[in-house]
Amino acid sequence: MSHKWEKTFEISVPVERVWEAVTNRETLKVLLSPPEGEQAPVPYEAGEGMEVIEAVPLKKLRWSQERTGMAARAEFTLVFESRETGSAITVTRFGFGEGEDADIFNTSHRLGWEHGLRDLILYLETGQMVKRHWDGCTKSCLGVSYEETPAGVRVCKVGPTGVGADAGLQRGDRIVRIAGIPIYTRNDVWTTNAFHEAGDEVEVEFIRGRERLFAKGRTAPLTERLVGE
Repeated sequence: MSHKWEKTFEISVPVERVWEAVTNRETLKVLLSPPEGEQAPVPYEAGEGMEVIEAVPLKKLRWSQERTGMAARAEFTLVFESRETGSAITVTRFGFGEGEDADIFNTSHRLGWEHGLRDLILYLETGQMVKRHWDGCTKSCLGVSYEETPAGVRVCKVGPTGVGADAGLQRGDRIVRIAGIPIYTRNDVWTTNAFHEAGDEVEVEFIRGRERLFAKGRTAPLTERLVGE
């Protein structure tokens, strides 16, 4: 799997405002902190593990960053452009190492980056800090690591606790629904987990081989999540 990811986001504010927001740690700290009354399961400081390689004001920001549990560092580049309608920011990222866990982590990390950047853009355009994305926005996990395939979500590993263990999920199972909600992508799983507290019982519908199965299990706390959850 390629660990390079690139995506361009258009923003209806001047490039100067985007640059200030992206390079201001206090702004990022507010954006990444939990909503009022909530607490992130793992404390996180904006810019943690980050080493700036190149900074060209209003043009480019490049840095490397390490992640706990990943053998390699990733490199990020943000390119800023002025547009007639405001500005644009292009994100390029080379991922954290090789192997199945790295593949799964890189896929989930890209999705997390998209969510975070969309919250930042919404804040820049409206002034509203809605915090749809932060480390802990979901309330529980399945205790399963999984990959996206053309047919949907496929189980890779099952942890000792959570829905995966309770329901008897195995590597290769295709998850079709969780609590009656259709599952096509990682984002669907994350959204489903946002509705359930740890310990809630949910039904999981899955396919093993050519057999369609149903089982129930209890969601686990976020401290029990596997790579990519």
